Amino acid sequence: MRRCFLSLLPLLLLACSEKNSDSSNGGDASADITIVLNGAAPGNVLLVGQYMDQQYRMDSARVETDGTVRFQRDVPYEPGYYFAFFTDQTTVPLLLDQDQTFTLRANRQQPVGSMGVEGSIDNQLLYESLQYERTIAQPLAAMNQLLGTMQPEQPEYAQLLDARDRVLSDLNAFYEKQYGENPNAFYTAYQRAAQNPPVQDLRKADGSRDKSAQVAAYRKNFWDGVDFSDERLLRTPAVANKLRRYITELTPQRADSVTAAADHLLSRVLDENEFYRFFANYITLQYQPGTSALMDGEAVYVHMIQNYYTRERAFWTDSMTVFGLLDQADMMAHSLVGQPGPNLKVPGLDGKTKEIYGETKPYVVVYIYNPECDHCIEETPKLLDWYRQNRSRAAVYAIALDTDDAKWRSFVDRFGLGDWTNVYDPTNQAVFKTYFVDHTPEIYLLDGDRTIIAKNLAPDELNAAITGAEG
Repeated sequence: MRRCFLSLLPLLLLACSEKNSDSSNGGDASADITIVLNGAAPGNVLLVGQYMDQQYRMDSARVETDGTVRFQRDVPYEPGYYFAFFTDQTTVPLLLDQDQTFTLRANRQQPVGSMGVEGSIDNQLLYESLQYERTIAQPLAAMNQLLGTMQPEQPEYAQLLDARDRVLSDLNAFYEKQYGENPNAFYTAYQRAAQNPPVQDLRKADGSRDKSAQVAAYRKNFWDGVDFSDERLLRTPAVANKLRRYITELTPQRADSVTAAADHLLSRVLDENEFYRFFANYITLQYQPGTSALMDGEAVYVHMIQNYYTRERAFWTDSMTVFGLLDQADMMAHSLVGQPGPNLKVPGLDGKTKEIYGETKPYVVVYIYNPECDHCIEETPKLLDWYRQNRSRAAVYAIALDTDDAKWRSFVDRFGLGDWTNVYDPTNQAVFKTYFVDHTPEIYLLDGDRTIIAKNLAPDELNAAITGAEG
């Protein structure tokens, strides 16, 4: 099962990132970009671009003795955010749109602060903003650090908070002035997309800040600056950074919260193919089994596959891959948290059928292992110790996979597991489309109603899972 699962997903990642980096944007203009960096180290300079969440080498050129680097070609580069990477780790960011003939001049010691731009309004605006941000970066960081050491009840806290908010307000006013004077510039689309929404001053009835309402409003407005019809933004870090933060930081890491956030976001890009592909792939891969710390990451994965990888919607991949993914998701869908635990019926040591639902203790630990798995050999004694301390309230239903009868019985004898319900199905059919296993050992916890209340557990996490279930 694990090998099948892992053989399918790389195709999705490849489909997401194999956009031809040498393709042009279809224009007639050529590219002639000159960077003069006084004091630049000799050697090759890389022009690095970005597509979705992948960076790639776009081009290279040599530094002349006077610090000049020139990137030239007959067709323009794809519009997007790039940076020139020098051998001494100096980086020079730049924005490329239709007109790609311009010059950047700076000193190596302070490439941002000393930058001058000739012939590119996008890069002029970019460096104006970078230079402004440099002037406020240190005082803003100092204020944030000091706020972290103070209590909201202190009078100084409110004063410092207001001072910080004024700095941020001035920064937003600076951006808005740039936008208003250059509404059609690529820089404006990029910077709007990159910016976070302001934190609204929302209050409770008693006048105190309503942090929950602030977070909810912030999350709701998080994507307002992104024009989903502008595919140039996918070649900048703005969208990838925003997506990562939205899903992994602003969204509570519970399966229901993540799926709700994913549905909200994808509903906004159903007609924007490239954004749809990126968002669907990114979220799905974040929660594929074996990679997510979320207890029931499979619930997110199953939701994404079943809703967004249909034959009608997964336009970027072939029908056989879609079929395989949907089949895999169907296998996982039978053992998600909150669902009834499948009632396995498997022969035990005495040859008689043993059922999970035949257990009488308030909780059942379904333990799925392989007798030769190193991690299983390590974890089994830990689970046995836990069981001995909790035998009055929990039973262990242990099923061996991918082994033979002799090795199974030897494992049970070696570790003294006679008080468990030990079962083995040589065909593995008993667990097919029941309890999903992407690695061994796997632990599922069932409550008195035999509902799955936790999964992907280590033995030392069982007590906390039971305590959480009991409220």
